[in-house]
Amino acid sequence: MKKALVGTLEAGEGLLVTQVVDAGNEFEVAAPSRWVDCPDNVVGGKFYYNSDNSTFDWIDEQCRFDIEGPSAEQNRTGAQTILDNTDWSALDGDTITNRAEFQAYKDSLTNLAANAEAGWLDPVDEVQPTF
Repeated sequence: MKKALVGTLEAGEGLLVTQVVDAGNEFEVAAPSRWVDCPDNVVGGKFYYNSDNSTFDWIDEQCRFDIEGPSAEQNRTGAQTILDNTDWSALDGDTITNRAEFQAYKDSLTNLAANAEAGWLDPVDEVQPTF
């Protein structure tokens, strides 16, 4: 269990979490700041505390992304975008010399888009064309 220091600065729909420590490591603070129990994933400066229902949430999507990285949906979207951008190869006059390698590249992007899981994933680093 962790403890979050919340005060008077508003963030999101509640009070900004300014610091998080392990339970037992709290220090004295002046009112109206106070320590509250929080989940282990809460990070100072990235979460707010809603005192009406005693819940924590990300200040905004960028804060969530900074800590957790992209969601599975964002990974799929990134891979799908790269895949969509390779569709020009179906046009007459394309300059691809090794059709089998190019098809393997597109297949790997398709698999990546279909099977991407939450966590950091960079489709450009995961699948490198060799054609």
